Amino acid sequence: MADSPIKTQIMVALGEALEAITELKTVNRFKGKPIDLDVVPLPALYFYDDNESRVRNNRLQNGVINLVMAVFMPIPVDDLGSQKFSDDADIIQAKVHGILFGSENLLPSLGVIMIQEEQVNKDYPNDEYGILIIQNTLTYAHKFGDAFTTNTD
Repeated sequence: MADSPIKTQIMVALGEALEAITELKTVNRFKGKPIDLDVVPLPALYFYDDNESRVRNNRLQNGVINLVMAVFMPIPVDDLGSQKFSDDADIIQAKVHGILFGSENLLPSLGVIMIQEEQVNKDYPNDEYGILIIQNTLTYAHKFGDAFTTNTD
């Protein structure tokens, strides 16, 4: 993986860590195309970097990305008031939080400087599916002039 840019290494490592959440049936980086929720095993988490700003910091280049995770979940027919969806979404959100901020977090070794929690929303677009949206700001660094390494030697 060392032949991939630091940002790609971070996103791949994040995807692998998210796959360990047993409640999730599908984990994918967003592919920019419509998702057919009738054929994708649910709950399905899609994650992507939405925007990126870049700032030089001496011999490092910092990238600040808006990291978005959307979890599509079925709402059971007998779930009056969508409470089961909300409780299940809270469990997944807590496990994502543990991956990003817990003691087993691998991201600092890949050049992640800081992750800041942003908004968490639950949406109910219809009576079949609910969506948990988790937003974070992730700051990472690589050597200025070489996006493939954090080594500034």
